[in-house]
Amino acid sequence: MFGGIPFFTQEPKLVCSSPSQLEDWSECTKETACALEAGDYRVDYEHPETIRNIVTELDLICDSDSDYKLKASNVGGSMQIGAVLSVAFLTPLADIYGRRPVMYVSTLICLISYCLLYHALTVSKNFEQCLLSVGLYGLSKVTQEVIGLLLLTEMIPSEQVNLITIIGFSGEPLGLLLTTVYLQYTQDVTTLIIASIVSQVAFLLFLHFVSIETPQYLFKKGLKEEYHSTMRYLEKFNGVSEEELPLVLSKEE
Repeated sequence: MFGGIPFFTQEPKLVCSSPSQLEDWSECTKETACALEAGDYRVDYEHPETIRNIVTELDLICDSDSDYKLKASNVGGSMQIGAVLSVAFLTPLADIYGRRPVMYVSTLICLISYCLLYHALTVSKNFEQCLLSVGLYGLSKVTQEVIGLLLLTEMIPSEQVNLITIIGFSGEPLGLLLTTVYLQYTQDVTTLIIASIVSQVAFLLFLHFVSIETPQYLFKKGLKEEYHSTMRYLEKFNGVSEEELPLVLSKEE
């Protein structure tokens, strides 16, 4: 979702009332609007370029250009900090505790980030809470993408790995395209956040009730009983045999 960060901090179009005719509203600049009383200007939500976002919901409209640019950069910076922390600390845990548990934790963090952002925009109106939610999103999303791809490619035949990897890496630009189309159509980030919350809840249920640990991780950790159980599962439902897995496993018992 946050691939569309520019939409989250895009300044809205404004309309101002005429001094002579209070019911006559016309488009005006930020400078003109912010020089008026609060009731003499408003956000033009009917304009196709206006999006109900962080700027409109947290009333950042009349912030100075320098303050606005600083806050907009802080939003993007928070996500990058979260991504760096993910690569440094969260993602490597998949080799220690397993792909599935780390994927579960990262999805839970992602769900929390969406809930925090929705609360910040609709209830608390708190910019710092927005930054926290974006940082948590960065922390979770990188891990979801990396470990999710690993979780999938370690349970499919070797000849399918390259195709799945290409599809996996195309997910980010595709997500950005869908986010762009969605926001241009709805002009409201809060409905996008709600949809994201629902998708993360559904994914958590899938991880909890359907997904399994990869056989490669189980074998490397010496969990041979769980490994053989997983292989029987894959052979039954996916038709994948041990010889077809992307990593060559030792035959040692």
